Amino acid sequence: MALGPHGGKQGDESRRSPGGAGAPPGHFAMTTVYIPDRLDMQEARARAEEEEGQPRRRRRFAGSAAGGAGRPTRGVLLVALLAALGFFCYRVFSWVDDDLAAPRVAERLTQGLGQRVTVGQTVVEAGRALRLVLRDVELSGRLRIDEVRLSFTWVGVIRSVYSGDWAWNEAVVPSVDLAHTQVTALLDVLPRIMDRLPPSVSLVRAASIGFPDYSLLPGRHDLSLRRQEDGRLGPVLLESAASDGPLRMRLTPRAAGAVEFQADASRWRPLIGSGVVWTDLTATGYLGSHYLVVERFSAALLGGVIQGTAAAARDAEWVLTGTARASDLDLEAVFRQVRVAASAGSVPDTELRAPLTGRATLDLWLLGRAATLSEAIQQMAFAGPVRVRSAQLNGISLGQVAIVGTRADGVAAGMTRFSQLDAMMVVAGQRVVLTGIAGRAGALSVRGEIAAGSDLALTGEVRVDRGVRQAAESVTLRVRGTALAPVLSR
Repeated sequence: MALGPHGGKQGDESRRSPGGAGAPPGHFAMTTVYIPDRLDMQEARARAEEEEGQPRRRRRFAGSAAGGAGRPTRGVLLVALLAALGFFCYRVFSWVDDDLAAPRVAERLTQGLGQRVTVGQTVVEAGRALRLVLRDVELSGRLRIDEVRLSFTWVGVIRSVYSGDWAWNEAVVPSVDLAHTQVTALLDVLPRIMDRLPPSVSLVRAASIGFPDYSLLPGRHDLSLRRQEDGRLGPVLLESAASDGPLRMRLTPRAAGAVEFQADASRWRPLIGSGVVWTDLTATGYLGSHYLVVERFSAALLGGVIQGTAAAARDAEWVLTGTARASDLDLEAVFRQVRVAASAGSVPDTELRAPLTGRATLDLWLLGRAATLSEAIQQMAFAGPVRVRSAQLNGISLGQVAIVGTRADGVAAGMTRFSQLDAMMVVAGQRVVLTGIAGRAGALSVRGEIAAGSDLALTGEVRVDRGVRQAAESVTLRVRGTALAPVLSR
């Protein structure tokens, strides 16, 4: 390596020299420094912005390309949706045309309910729900209904269309009158129908049902069967439309075709007898198409209480038997009811003076026979002993009649108070007979028999015995007049 004049390295000197290698010491070389002006700076800035915007334009282009591809996809989805809707409508109309035709409906109901069903005509009504109206419906060849309305929710329609199983949820009968033969047919099929109803059914209702052959069920009634919260069907509810005191019955099917019932009413006026109002009525029992058993019934009537049991069965004819005990009946209320029934309510109660007052207790046996149950009830006869407590005969003094007879008008004024008054009563048809009458009024004893017909006219005789010398003091009195105005004469 060469050394400089001062013993250093020649290369180092050349680097330190401003003129570079070979330049004389003390000389400087000229250099060029680039200083950008404003135009150059603007050009550089524009180039940077252009480079920065290229990725953004690439992304925008990619998005535009994707949007262009999406428009045909949405069109395809729309076409597919319209096709699916059209196919569904086709299936619905096909279902309506085929499955909802009368023969097909009858076939489905026959299979579903396990009973032979015929349908005369079907009509489809569309709205918030689809309604299928069945006309001229006949069940088991005995129960005929003019119109039944089956309601489907639209969800149920979709399920029915695609599964082939009906999913109707309500059945309503607008109005129907059931004769005795139709009632027995309904009792025959009711337990089996309830077992076969589809799970989708939530309500079966007859909005206005009448029983023209049953005097114990007057007026119109509402029958309903609802599915409970646990999914099981509840009891059949039968409620009368009477506003003053509706009769309510709960019907629960049991084994062997029997139907248990529980009935109650605050005011019940059966269309039998003189139209007496029964209040606070309760009854329990069971029934079938050929029998009726009332295990217990009780009610308040005529100021007293009646309790009893009854049973009816059909063989060659209907036979009705039973027992009843009526206690503490107010005889004044009894005669008032007789007066109202005889005058069709046109005579005010204030015009009535009961000929006999007191509190009566009756123990009765019931018996009826007829071709139908309703006739057996209408023609029912009852008989049993009667005892009257605190009895008082108004307007007649038996002692005066026995001693001096009656006035010229045939009336013996006064009254007779009994310490004891008993009799055996028989009521059959429209005739009431009191036999074995036995009464005591002070020193008087009374024996006799009295009968009253449908016109309330009285016939009969009573014997009045006075004091110790019974044979010498016996007087026989003839009874005439009416039940509301009796007359006794010698």
